[in-house]
Amino acid sequence: MNKVPSRSIWLYFLLSFQVVWSSPMLEVRTQGELTVLERQAIQPNSTAVENQFIWSVISREASTVNNVGVKTLAGKLVQSEKIDVTNKNCYLLMADTSGSMKADWQNTKLALLSWIDVIPENTPYGIFGFADDLSIIKATDLALTKPEAKEKISQIELNGKNTQLFLAVSQALELSMNCSAYKKHLVIFSDGDAEDKAHTLQEVISLANAKSVSLHTVGFGDLTKSKTVLKLEVLKALSSKTKGNYYHYEGNNVIATSIEGDVANQTKVGLLTVDVSGLRYGETELLVSVEMDTPSGADSTISQRVTVTGTKKFDNFLVLISEMFSGRNPWLIIGGFFSLLLAIIVFFLWRRAKRAGVSRALLERDKKYQENQDLDMRNALAEMNEKIDAFAPEEQVNDKGEPYGWLKDNTGRYYDLVKYSSTIGRNAENDIVIDDEHVSLQHAILDYKKGKFIWTDRAPLNPTLSNGQKVSMSFIVMPGDKIKCGQTELEFVLS
Repeated sequence: MNKVPSRSIWLYFLLSFQVVWSSPMLEVRTQGELTVLERQAIQPNSTAVENQFIWSVISREASTVNNVGVKTLAGKLVQSEKIDVTNKNCYLLMADTSGSMKADWQNTKLALLSWIDVIPENTPYGIFGFADDLSIIKATDLALTKPEAKEKISQIELNGKNTQLFLAVSQALELSMNCSAYKKHLVIFSDGDAEDKAHTLQEVISLANAKSVSLHTVGFGDLTKSKTVLKLEVLKALSSKTKGNYYHYEGNNVIATSIEGDVANQTKVGLLTVDVSGLRYGETELLVSVEMDTPSGADSTISQRVTVTGTKKFDNFLVLISEMFSGRNPWLIIGGFFSLLLAIIVFFLWRRAKRAGVSRALLERDKKYQENQDLDMRNALAEMNEKIDAFAPEEQVNDKGEPYGWLKDNTGRYYDLVKYSSTIGRNAENDIVIDDEHVSLQHAILDYKKGKFIWTDRAPLNPTLSNGQKVSMSFIVMPGDKIKCGQTELEFVLS
């Protein structure tokens, strides 16, 4: 047998059980993490199996998978069985039927028909519309034929004034779970209006990622208008942060060509059952590799680490010990090893007890210091709450336009707060105009609601900091808070 260096055993003890993503194109999950519907898409009546992995390759161009294999980190081939999956994709198309889509409504229907024409046969999909009320959402069957789908599109009409975009997407994500395909896609046709109060952009993105659903968006509107560009940033954020694609409608032929490469042959999926009986102790991390042919003729191989379970640790440990010491009695070696391990444990326990006596006095000192800090914090908070309780905006907001507070920037300039709801941004139409090229055209809204001041961020691509911490969407603002927009820092001050 080959000898193994003694230091190797320590490396085996230190091996991590964390999955490392080596390529954004390859996704590998254990079957135990899949939903019941996902298992049905892989194998009918299947259940979770130990050391069974689902793999998928998502590519914007058609490709052929030549081989899927499993190796140890040292490069040794591991026996595995590959099972292909046929039911890969499911598409849900949702069209914005609010009044703001009137000018682009016919183009919206043409874009919907383009998707139906490109989606491969026998792919499950559904179609529905949304606006400002949940009752307007009309979910359809997820097993429509193409003629039935086109008939549904012809029946959808504008209905509603406002747009509850995030609310509609949240419900559509729940509906997508009724589809048994492995990979689910939600396609949103909209001008980017989002007038939600109960849902936020970040909540929708988190929900989509938790359900492994990709959000694709098709934007409508005149790109020469700054307001249109600002609204479409919402759609771009939905796609970019959920592994989806964004398209802007510029003609039916253009969008049909753009989406064809994304829809056809986009997802390759399969199941791997790994035989771990030949693995040694400590070989709990493997590499799953997928070899592909691309349309250009170039070979491509992508790999990802996975963690296996169920290895025969004690038997392989004996084999490893035997190889390390050239076949000596493994039981004597194990006894000596554990004696050494026990001595190490006793040593560390003794050192820990010694350090505990030294650090007890320091802990007492830190505890007293913390108690004094807590008292100061409670006093400051009580003083701040008393000031807020005494604030009466109905007495401050009057016909004279006298400010009830200010936003003070880092140059010493004061911006008057007069209205209950003030828009903030670089555009001259805002209530508070900030001359900073790093600030969005409409960056945020500051509202006074039910005794609280609410800051709502409207610039997903221009991060906002509150007291040095990155924030998203809405949060409560207190007097003295410092909010950084672009390169400008604003301090909130009450009169």
